[in-house]
Amino acid sequence: MRRIITFSISFILSFLSSCVYESDLSFDTDRSVAKVSVLTRSNTGEVPYLLPIHVYAFTSGGQCAGYQMLAEAEDSLSFTLPTGEYTLYALAGASADRYTLPTLENASVSSSIALINPSTGHTEIETGRADITLNTGEHEKLTLTVTRAVAQVRMSISDLPENLTDVRMSFQPLETVLRLDGSFDGEQAKLVSFPLTKKGEGEWEMEDSVFIFPSKNDATNVTIGIVLTDADGEQSYSYNATFRIEANYKYRIDAVYKTGTPDLSGVITGTDWAEELQYTFDFGEGSNSGEGDGEGEDETDPEYAPGDFYLDLYILDVEKTAGETTLTLLSAVQWDFKSFADAERLINDYFGKGLPGWSFLSEKEARMINKIGNENLNPVNLLLEEHMCSKFNNTYKFIYKDEDGEYRVFQLIGSFQTGIPPSTGTRYNLRCMKKLKLPG
Repeated sequence: MRRIITFSISFILSFLSSCVYESDLSFDTDRSVAKVSVLTRSNTGEVPYLLPIHVYAFTSGGQCAGYQMLAEAEDSLSFTLPTGEYTLYALAGASADRYTLPTLENASVSSSIALINPSTGHTEIETGRADITLNTGEHEKLTLTVTRAVAQVRMSISDLPENLTDVRMSFQPLETVLRLDGSFDGEQAKLVSFPLTKKGEGEWEMEDSVFIFPSKNDATNVTIGIVLTDADGEQSYSYNATFRIEANYKYRIDAVYKTGTPDLSGVITGTDWAEELQYTFDFGEGSNSGEGDGEGEDETDPEYAPGDFYLDLYILDVEKTAGETTLTLLSAVQWDFKSFADAERLINDYFGKGLPGWSFLSEKEARMINKIGNENLNPVNLLLEEHMCSKFNNTYKFIYKDEDGEYRVFQLIGSFQTGIPPSTGTRYNLRCMKKLKLPG
């Protein structure tokens, strides 16, 4: 089951000649004033899970020009701003009694959204952004889509010894600091640990699912730990999984403990929110992991090839070295743009399937796409549609960066001819890529 939550915010601009804008910010008082009214609605029926919604308006210079909060789905809010370019950031699901939130006076795009009490855990927090230009006399409507910044996890272990007094499961390394713009600081990482509750004979599980931040940006996998405690002390198991924790994924971990055998397996699935994942690991006294920090083994080592999909993303290329596979993933979205600054922003802000760190195509990948355009375009476009990705659109030439970091263009269909584009005045197609390293 695939469920996409889109939170729509319509901006209705009305310009009032009698408005007076008062602010500590140093705006040009000769500029016209625009009133931005914000109406909210959702097409999913899940608005209660998204509230409250905090909206911050920033000038093109990075100053916070306005802040409003929606506490109820029926509420509305408005900003009175001078005409100009603004970026609005939305933060949904973060209540002031649980998080330290930036104020109008101290907000910046890199402001951290921190838990007041880390032991309370995260909520289903979501972030989004939209750019808008306020011009006198125009009527603008803008849709702002928010996406989850967290993953949801639920865990259980069965057939455990009856003498246990405590059972915990942990994940590391995970991101620690979320910023207002939806990115993570990428510097700090931590282990998060959760207690399980005894529900029956040998049965331990979480009371409720929890929300956690994704794996650290440069981590290719997550380490799962299990600690069993009895009267004699703790017994620890550790597994290097072959996947990362991704935002917008739901994970279910069900493990079965069998003493003296390597047959205990746990299944991790990501469903409902995003693509399904599965991972199996050994666990127990007779498993390959043993006691302490042994590594579990993945019983299914998937083989990937160009043209396959990973997390519903098209695999453009596969490179293998000893013990490691590198996938070149293609963005699920194709944009068109007119300004190279817009292209840079689109890629920097893109978190396809919760994965950060996307980049421009290089000449190698550009040639691969040109080959698809000439030899396999219709079948590939059908596959992209099946996986809810944008098809290749041949309206404009595509852009890539050469080895010197210069913008270059190529056409999807026809011989691969590259050239240096003019700096302004022309529209181009944009698709980006990500190199993802996997064990094996």
